[in-house]
Amino acid sequence: MTKEGGPVWMPKNHLPIKYLYAYGEYDKGSCSAAFPTGSINILPPRAIAAEISKRQAGIFKKDAAGNRPVNNKVLLYKGNPYFNDLFFL
Repeated sequence: MTKEGGPVWMPKNHLPIKYLYAYGEYDKGSCSAAFPTGSINILPPRAIAAEISKRQAGIFKKDAAGNRPVNNKVLLYKGNPYFNDLFFL
């Protein structure tokens, strides 16, 4: 579901990212967690927040073919140069 300001889930993801950055500042490296869950990668809270931010922004970046994952199923965006730089309708 989208609306003019972007996908509805983006504001919901902003708060956990913000709190992970803040906790990483407060914690000073004594805490770490597996990221993604169940993996062997152990990261501090700031690194987890940075990775989540990178993944969230990555859905709007173009791939080698010029397609964006967020618009992958909308044929209007793929071939029309007028809509090439739009994320959503």
